[in-house]
Amino acid sequence: MASASKAPKTRDKEIANVYRTMQVKGTPEDLITEIAKGMVTQAEISTRIGTARREGRLEERKRQEEERVNLIKKNLQKGKTPEDVSDFLDISLSQVLEIQRELQNA
Repeated sequence: MASASKAPKTRDKEIANVYRTMQVKGTPEDLITEIAKGMVTQAEISTRIGTARREGRLEERKRQEEERVNLIKKNLQKGKTPEDVSDFLDISLSQVLEIQRELQNA
């Protein structure tokens, strides 16, 4: 029979109450332990949220970089000088020249 003494030790009162509630006659002794393995702690939830936020910020930075490069290419293709593009978009001249070389080699 499953019992609270067979359940994993915890200091969290809520989880301890869940273990007590789960006591059922005739269930395998490791039932509570198996169910507890699937529980997610608040720390794990916070970690997952933090990871998702970091991934979202990274994706947004990549999108902005692609947008910036496309804007530089568009201006260069319209005949603007690298200096004008650099000044107008507040981007270093070396970055604009690098993108211009990529356009010429494509």
